[in-house]
Amino acid sequence: MPAEEDDRPWERPGAIRRDREPHRAALLAVLGGISLAVAGLLVCIPFASLLSLPPALAIYALALHDLAQMKTGRMDPAGQRQVRRARARAVAAILVCGLNLLFAGTVLVLGLFR
Repeated sequence: MPAEEDDRPWERPGAIRRDREPHRAALLAVLGGISLAVAGLLVCIPFASLLSLPPALAIYALALHDLAQMKTGRMDPAGQRQVRRARARAVAAILVCGLNLLFAGTVLVLGLFR
């Protein structure tokens, strides 16, 4: 019986477990790119950036969750690079939205005090 317990193929060098959750890196990468593109397009309409902010925050949270699952071994780590890229795009979209809103607020405040 000890010989059977020692035969764990997933612990061999280079082997991965097949019972992990599949990664959703491609989905997060596409959604992160779309969120960043929408945030960039909405520079002309600053308050419309509020449309891009919730999806960007959701993508960021999902990417953090997936990276944590990959780190603990519960999710397939093959998509780790794509998930990190999606997280970076979500952060960029959040920053663009924030800058758009800051600009719109500044214009609004300066317009009110004229």
